Amino acid sequence: MSNQGLNIKELADLERSLGLDDLLIKGIPIWRIIRFRVRSKFARKIGRPSNTKKTKLALSTILQNFVDSYRQFKRLKHQQTEIENIVFAFPRLYKIRDSYVDKFTDPLIELSDLKRSYIIFQRYHSGQHHEPRIHQDKTIKMDYIELSSLLCALVTLPLFALRHWSILRKLFRTLSCIDPTSIKERIVHTLLISSFFIQVKQYRKIFSLHKTKRVFIVDRAIFFAPSVAIKSLGGEVFELQHGITMGDTILYTGDYRKEIDPDYFLSFGSIWTGPQFGIPKERIKCIGWGYREMLQINQSTSVLDKTILVISTPQITKEIVELTVQWAQWWEHLQFHIRLHPQEELSPQQEELLGQYQNIQMSDTKIDSFIALQSYSHVVGDISSVLFEALSMGKLVSKLNFGIFASRSTPSQYYEDFFIINTAKELLSFAEQKDLNHHSDNFYTDFDAAYFNHQILNK
Repeated sequence: MSNQGLNIKELADLERSLGLDDLLIKGIPIWRIIRFRVRSKFARKIGRPSNTKKTKLALSTILQNFVDSYRQFKRLKHQQTEIENIVFAFPRLYKIRDSYVDKFTDPLIELSDLKRSYIIFQRYHSGQHHEPRIHQDKTIKMDYIELSSLLCALVTLPLFALRHWSILRKLFRTLSCIDPTSIKERIVHTLLISSFFIQVKQYRKIFSLHKTKRVFIVDRAIFFAPSVAIKSLGGEVFELQHGITMGDTILYTGDYRKEIDPDYFLSFGSIWTGPQFGIPKERIKCIGWGYREMLQINQSTSVLDKTILVISTPQITKEIVELTVQWAQWWEHLQFHIRLHPQEELSPQQEELLGQYQNIQMSDTKIDSFIALQSYSHVVGDISSVLFEALSMGKLVSKLNFGIFASRSTPSQYYEDFFIINTAKELLSFAEQKDLNHHSDNFYTDFDAAYFNHQILNK
């Protein structure tokens, strides 16, 4: 979530001084609806390019998902059962054995009393749904609500714009102080704001019909509409931590607004209680990390000898590739496996370069990181949740701290249990380390089912 060249704290201060959060429609700060989108665009403009995947999707797939989703919502409408908990799962799923899993929400269902009364709303990822999914019979695709709301907003766009023109005009004039917006962008922003309010109405009907008490979400920026809907009915919103956040980010940095932000933030480690999540500290509750328990990871898996797992992210692909090639040239007796971020891809030139070295391989990102990590004793990288996952599993983990990696550094308290590599040559001494089980329980604590059942579900 970090963005090289973008001082998100200064940007948030500017937004505050401009009063963007004070622009309300129906009591909701509309800036929050488009803030992540605007910030992301601004970051791409002034920051570093990133190697992210671009997905092409067939129209037939979109239509089929829409039809499937419509049928599911139609059946749900005719069910008069009470559903206390509705889980809005993370869009990106991982295949574990024969089924796809959301590593954040599915463990809660499996390991707690939440399973007594729930359904899952599953958003597409890159336009696709991965099936079969664990808890498939309790899962509803969100395509119908999102697409129908967008189409309705498009048809009624002139009316919505006229009705709220004074606020929208003030929003766009204020935004021009940060980054000039085109007519097209203003239309898109208006469309998204209008679609948001239409979604709120649809979710209110669903929650009211089924007497829903709680909504669990992963990534607040995606699920603002259901959050506002359940709040309007007196229910509560719980956001699950979905990555490692150590400082200011595009997603979280800014003032907390109870009208639209989650009521509580559920972290998976005791160390994650700081202000970086954009929510008061007293509203952060550590419930632990149930994914590891749900997987029942076999700790006896054989470990690859003299093999270093190198973790990359879209912002540093070029540097990781060049550094790994350099290491492979220096130390032919070592093997290097590069693991890309799920949204990251290599260029054809990078693939060709890496293919020239017998001691460089690519780690299969279709295999979940927690499972893949079992095969390694040594892991190296920059800012990535995989490093913390490795540390919690007792692996030897090193943080790169030179060149561009030093400029991306974050508060040192998070790296007390890491080996710090200050030059490229220092990797060799790290590779020769044998002291395993140098792990910390602060980052991924064991899931506390009793606490979750009594303090979250029955509080």
